[in-house]
Amino acid sequence: MKFFGFLKEAFEVLKRNPKLFLPKLAVAGIYGVSLVLGAIILRDFMPIVASINNSSLTSEQLLFLSRAVPFMLFSLFWLVFSLSADVFVNAMYPVLLRDFKAKRRISLSRAFRGARKRSLVVFPAVFLALLPLALLLEAAFFLSSAPALFVFLIVALAATLLYGFAFYYIYPVLVLEKVSVFSGLKRSVSTSAANASVTLKASVIPFAVSLLNLYLAFDIFNPLNFFLFVSTRFFIAVLSAYNMVLNPVLYLGVKE
Repeated sequence: MKFFGFLKEAFEVLKRNPKLFLPKLAVAGIYGVSLVLGAIILRDFMPIVASINNSSLTSEQLLFLSRAVPFMLFSLFWLVFSLSADVFVNAMYPVLLRDFKAKRRISLSRAFRGARKRSLVVFPAVFLALLPLALLLEAAFFLSSAPALFVFLIVALAATLLYGFAFYYIYPVLVLEKVSVFSGLKRSVSTSAANASVTLKASVIPFAVSLLNLYLAFDIFNPLNFFLFVSTRFFIAVLSAYNMVLNPVLYLGVKE
């Protein structure tokens, strides 16, 4: 089947089962808060932190740090919570598509149980896959001075796209196959490499729209951009649900 055929099949699944949008809509709200918190840190906190001389902290700088630490700790907690919720919800979609293919009634509760059953494999594998990306982004950020922030952005975009391509099939592999953490990661990468053209096209879709959402997060306090941010979060939730349906559709298709 050509790529357009897979797109059409995923659309038909969502058309017949619109409740498949609900999990991703919930995650969009949770993850949207993380984007705003991250944008505030990058825009308002990190330039000040970078300018602080550790050898001679002033009283104003100490006061700033005392107020910034709780906010940054909360932001870190919310980021981990957002990622965990996103990973768990993503793991539900292969179960939903397996039920659809088997002509069983679509059940979010059954998908929840299926994701929970495989969570001891899914969570370690996903976070292991994310670890090199996170370390690379952190290194690129701290090695980039404020005028060279575009270097960090270029590295971040390239690394994120590469990650999205390499591990595009990570959820259907980990949930639908009886694999361990490392064998699941290996199979995900090998499946992407063996079907590079189709996989790259699919992985670019959510990546491109997320760029707009990240840009809007930096101007969240602009009333117009706040409306655009909320609207875009909704649109991305819809697109993400479509992508997570397309994901196992593609996997099951390329397996055949």
